[in-house]
Amino acid sequence: MSSYTTQLKFAQALSIIRAIPQSSTLQPIASEKLQFYGLYKQATEGDVNIPRPSSRQVVEYAKWKAWSRMKGMSPIDAQKLYVESLVQLLSELVHRYPRHEQTEFLKKALNSLECNGNPEMEHEDDDLFQDAYDPTEFELQENFLNHIEADQLMQEDILNSPPTSATVSSPYRSTPRHSKHYSNSRHNSFSDVVSTSDYPITPITSPGHNSVTGQWVLSQLQQQNKQNYVHPMDFLQKQQQQQHQLQHQQDLLSEADTLDREVAAATSNLVLSSPRQSPYTVSTSGNNRKKFNNKQHQHSTLSPHLSSTSTSTSSNYKKKLKKSDRALEKLQTEVTALTEQIDRLRRGIKLREERDKNRKWSTLGITRVLLKHLMANSAILLIAFYILWRRKSPIAYAIIGYIMPIIQDMIRKIIQRIVFWKVTTTEMASPSCPDYSEYSKVFHKPGSGGLLDLPFQRPAEACRKFTSTVIESVISNITSKIADLDLARLFINAYPNTLDTTIESTACIALKDNCHPLSFVITGDINAMWLRDSANQLLPYIDYIKHDVSLKRLFLGAIYMQAQFINTDPYANAFGKPNNLEALAKYTYSQQLGKREVQLLDGVFEKKWEIDSLASFMSLSYQYWNQTGDDSFVENSIWIDAVENVLNTIKLQQDPTFNITSGEALDTDYVFFQTADRPTETQFLNGRGQPVKHTGMVKSLFRPSDDATVFPFFIPGNAMLSVELDHVSQLLSKSAAATVQKSSKIQVLASETSRLSKEIKDAIYKYGVMDHPTYGKIFAYEVDGYGSTLIMDDANIPSLLSLSLIGFLDQNDTIYQNTRKLVLSKDNPYYFSGPRGSGIGGPHVGLAYAWPMSQIVRILTSADDNEIKEALSIILKSTDNTGLIHESFNVYQQGGGDNNSGYTRSWFSWANGLFGQAIMKLMNERPHL
Repeated sequence: MSSYTTQLKFAQALSIIRAIPQSSTLQPIASEKLQFYGLYKQATEGDVNIPRPSSRQVVEYAKWKAWSRMKGMSPIDAQKLYVESLVQLLSELVHRYPRHEQTEFLKKALNSLECNGNPEMEHEDDDLFQDAYDPTEFELQENFLNHIEADQLMQEDILNSPPTSATVSSPYRSTPRHSKHYSNSRHNSFSDVVSTSDYPITPITSPGHNSVTGQWVLSQLQQQNKQNYVHPMDFLQKQQQQQHQLQHQQDLLSEADTLDREVAAATSNLVLSSPRQSPYTVSTSGNNRKKFNNKQHQHSTLSPHLSSTSTSTSSNYKKKLKKSDRALEKLQTEVTALTEQIDRLRRGIKLREERDKNRKWSTLGITRVLLKHLMANSAILLIAFYILWRRKSPIAYAIIGYIMPIIQDMIRKIIQRIVFWKVTTTEMASPSCPDYSEYSKVFHKPGSGGLLDLPFQRPAEACRKFTSTVIESVISNITSKIADLDLARLFINAYPNTLDTTIESTACIALKDNCHPLSFVITGDINAMWLRDSANQLLPYIDYIKHDVSLKRLFLGAIYMQAQFINTDPYANAFGKPNNLEALAKYTYSQQLGKREVQLLDGVFEKKWEIDSLASFMSLSYQYWNQTGDDSFVENSIWIDAVENVLNTIKLQQDPTFNITSGEALDTDYVFFQTADRPTETQFLNGRGQPVKHTGMVKSLFRPSDDATVFPFFIPGNAMLSVELDHVSQLLSKSAAATVQKSSKIQVLASETSRLSKEIKDAIYKYGVMDHPTYGKIFAYEVDGYGSTLIMDDANIPSLLSLSLIGFLDQNDTIYQNTRKLVLSKDNPYYFSGPRGSGIGGPHVGLAYAWPMSQIVRILTSADDNEIKEALSIILKSTDNTGLIHESFNVYQQGGGDNNSGYTRSWFSWANGLFGQAIMKLMNERPHL
């Protein structure tokens, strides 16, 4: 083959090997890729000319070594070896995968490379594999190795130094496919291809064998002669004898080692560089480059003789030859499968060893290190303490005085834990009760057994803050009627959540003389009492307070607690726990309305003016009286003073920003200004809010979400305030009629509350209703009286969606229905919908976070069964398998709590109680659901 022809074949070979798909099973193995790479570098750039990489750079080092092994080989020889190695690879792949979808491509590629010396065949497949030889081939060959992993190179053991020819037999196929011999005997079967194999594809990778240099490869190829031929039957008999010897050695070796040695011995005697090498070749040695052309010529002249001799062989011999071919092919396949199985076993054992090693370090190693340091530090401290004690140092006695009570208390608790296991008093149970913020994030068995398999999240009985036998009976009764196991479990966890976890402390709950009850109800994971939240947390149990005295006293205690807080600061929305609740319960109990002994409290937690806070106080008072008929709190000056403070604050916040006559800015009774990283945490104009016109509505500088309002006239808050003022007016009127002694002052308060209620309601319909181009007449979310409006809705109650729930209007009201359609659509900027569900959110948490509370209000204000079912499904999925209702959930991303961005606040008592309230309503009105 001329140099020009060789270069053309080389270019074709590059095109063919690049056309094999990367993900195909036809891809060469790692060692073959490295050999092709080394031959390519030698053919294009000559001897290796780059520094030797570090052996720690496994892949780079393997590529450098593959190139260095070809040192001394001429570019033309390297191109020939590249082409003929590819011929061997394609021949084997055609035989091994005859039905593969790429087989026809491989056959055409093989024909295009084998048409040596035949002009007609040389141009047969030119259209398939025409490729120019250019420097960009270097990048393509680099990409050819991209899928080689360092672990693969280590496992295939192809990084070792090459052996000497004296100690290791040639790992390459020794009978070259010369052009003349090859052209005179075209292959019609795979047996012919194997029996006339030439240059190798890969170096030996079996144990005990290594790769060699390019010069040594050529020297092996140069010393070919006719004695190299081994008769197939003789070779097969020799192999059978060696297999018997190996079988005898298996009894002395372990199972894994035996398999390894057997494969190594078999591949060594067969001179297999890989399962693809022909078993008919015998290795030779030599190192004289000049003899290469002479040997080629001799082999070419011998080829016709061998062909004629083969033709004259008897038919019996041909049958035996074919039989030996099949036997050796079968042996080759078995060796291949065995080698792959051993490699898998080795990798599995190695991975198990590494895993066991890591586990051992994580458990034993770390424990030992910690114990070692702990014991060493403890010994040093004990020695130092002993020295100080012997010298009667005050430091030693101070340490003893500090440690001894702690040790005694620890011993006492251990004894209580062991001896009095069933004790349920608060003092003894509280130390062993976990923080519910963490407890609520963990799955507690048993699961619900439904599709979501929700956990049981109620605290242990000894750790529950407040227990009502009536409520427990209600829970059992309701859950027995719910068919959906996940829905039943969510109700069990959510409905009693306020009683289980948020009744932080109480005083005078039992009936006693000369005291009034007090109840401090926290919002959940924040240890403070919000006026709005605490009222809404308790209201789901309002229907059962007539049947449980302690539950009734709990409600009354919350009413008194809220009254105390309002008397402290009517503009504050949240308060911390008072220092001495028991002493406070004995203050200001009076039958005389003129006697005012209000105990002012410190500890305002947050002073954000939210009109729904005062409305919630009035709502709790009215709902309690409406259920029980008990108006005893009206006789107490604490409550009366709170109502007077509410009315005075409301009238002050009705004032406009400017004097109607002079136009000057009026003084304001309340401002809120602070440095904050979010604008929703402070107010405009140095804390006084945007300017407003007098309308009859009441300004609110913050919303129920604790975010600052844009325009101070907050429509849902004013609507709730109007409703609850009317409720208190009814309460005061009935109470005044019952007792002449207190009728005069109470009647005045009743009239004033009624007047304010009507004034606010009229102002809402005058300034808070607007015409929308799509939905018609709707309620705005916020206005300023000058004509500015904000169209949106927030999930927190009161909201536009909850207007019928809070009693401001009928559920079928046209304006409400129009507003409801808007706020539950994309026309509400804070309505979010995604793969995980939908709902109304708000600026408090951020975009993409819908509040389950909005779906609960959707249930409570709907008459559509399908809408209710959809909302229930969204609520169930929003729990993220925690079994509790969260503050908000991400409609796009699933995950854990706040840090994992799946939901916010694992413990949000208000929403859990509201969900229980919705289920109770459905059981009464729509039991079929």
